[in-house]
Amino acid sequence: MNDTPDKYRSFVLTAQNVIRYWTILEPHIDRALAHGIGELTSFDICKLALNNQAQIWATVDHNEKLSCVTVTKIIVTQNTKHLHIVCLTSVDNTVRNMRDQFHNLEDFAKQNGCKSLQVWGRKGWERKLKPLKSRSGNSFKTLYYVFDQEL
Repeated sequence: MNDTPDKYRSFVLTAQNVIRYWTILEPHIDRALAHGIGELTSFDICKLALNNQAQIWATVDHNEKLSCVTVTKIIVTQNTKHLHIVCLTSVDNTVRNMRDQFHNLEDFAKQNGCKSLQVWGRKGWERKLKPLKSRSGNSFKTLYYVFDQEL
């Protein structure tokens, strides 16, 4: 039995590859951002990635077909650094188990001196994050929800 169909590989795109593959990436990023409140556009994300202020990740399957697009950003506060997952979107619902992708994000976060991975999003994220454990066995914990009232 061949288990490679369930194998995925995730990596950060270089600035050159962001430009090269932007027409493929942009619709997926737009789809993920549609669930937000408009704080960023895909164009904003492109500019951030080209200026090394955000990372655009591609996850490909064993045939090198795009399966997932993730955008991250390192947030630096006075006391610590976190890797913020800005958006994550599966292409054609191909990625069922996101553990490997999160382990790649975890490794990247550690290499960059981050204390944690953070996801700000809808309550539905709890369902996706609950089964994910870090390499050291830690789970995502709900620290708080962000609420906003427009004036």
